[in-house]
Amino acid sequence: MSGGVSEVHVEDMLIYNVRTGIYVKTARGRGGYVRDIFISNVHIVNAKVAIRLSAFYDDHPNDGYDPYALPVVEKILVENMTGQNITFAGQLEGLPDSPFRDIFLSNITLGVTSFDDAWSCSNVQGSSESVYPQPCSQLQIKRKTLSPTCSFGSDVDCDVL
Repeated sequence: MSGGVSEVHVEDMLIYNVRTGIYVKTARGRGGYVRDIFISNVHIVNAKVAIRLSAFYDDHPNDGYDPYALPVVEKILVENMTGQNITFAGQLEGLPDSPFRDIFLSNITLGVTSFDDAWSCSNVQGSSESVYPQPCSQLQIKRKTLSPTCSFGSDVDCDVL
């Protein structure tokens, strides 16, 4: 089992000439968690994918891993992002038995070249506000407010209210 990654803040970044701008990856058999990730004020130029969250990385250091250990990916906020010459806005792929939860996108404008299939999502739950192109249906819910006890870094469930 892996440990976890939490309380990561990425701010004021320029990313250019890359395959993937923001990439969070894990896999079945890793276990552990990725939570409380805050990404803000990012500009991406010339990328195949702007935002990718994937539970299908499938790279293990050896054969001694537990294939039943499921990763937990939750409470990821991406806000204030712009991009130019992006092929796909986002690819978000959770596991059916461990979907990504509480993914929040806000104030994102990406100039994409594949507008009809700009976003691809499966097994993901969250919300969005002011995102162009419009994200996949699982993220089109607008959150009205968050509970005062819900914040990044807390153990409180941040479901949309």
